[in-house]
Amino acid sequence: MTILNHTSSIVDSNGIARLEQEASTAASVKVLEVSISLEAPLSEIVSKLSDLPSVVADSAIDRVVLIRLSGATERASPGARTTQEVNHWERAVRRLERLQAATVVDLAGHCGGAALDLILACDYRVATADFMLGLPIRDGRFWPGMTLYRLVQQIGLAATRRLLFAHDVLSVEQCTRIGLVDSAAGWQPGLISAIRRGATTDLSVRRRLLAEALSTSYEDALGTHLAACDRELRRTSEASDDRH
Repeated sequence: MTILNHTSSIVDSNGIARLEQEASTAASVKVLEVSISLEAPLSEIVSKLSDLPSVVADSAIDRVVLIRLSGATERASPGARTTQEVNHWERAVRRLERLQAATVVDLAGHCGGAALDLILACDYRVATADFMLGLPIRDGRFWPGMTLYRLVQQIGLAATRRLLFAHDVLSVEQCTRIGLVDSAAGWQPGLISAIRRGATTDLSVRRRLLAEALSTSYEDALGTHLAACDRELRRTSEASDDRH
């Protein structure tokens, strides 16, 4: 697949496009854009997410993936009908969560169904003023998938417990207040350069350190953090030697 200019609207049959955004430093930042319709069959969304690791590995991008969600949906949960489909879905979301690239999700309009799982699996979330999040409530009950696990990890137990009794839909203001949305100003091309700074080759290490902080004691975490610092010091030292 080819690198496209950010203003181009051409995508391939899978809704995947290469974008090239000029950064303020005059160096180009190459981004992989993925379009996901929440109205598509769950198997189609799973297939697209499952392909992402190999697409990222084969692409000349700067470890930044932009996921655009579209399509208002009345689907209250991801849409799985069997336990096997639930398992396939959770595996696909986990692949996205562990992708070797910084992931940004762009949210607009009414998003429901699989939206919350995808939001929680991404590193950075931007939304427009008209964004509304449909919670995964099925037959009057909050969907008991790994959504709950990620919610507790990311916004806390108390906030998650309140969601169990919340209305079916959250506004962009509510999402921002509890930490589900990072920016309510919509997608801005200027964000690419800032996000690329966090898209290091060892991004997965930093993700793991953040996640383990919730369940690991200081003493147990110290060794892992020291090892990460040692790798970073060696990397910067080698980079300095190369420049000289």
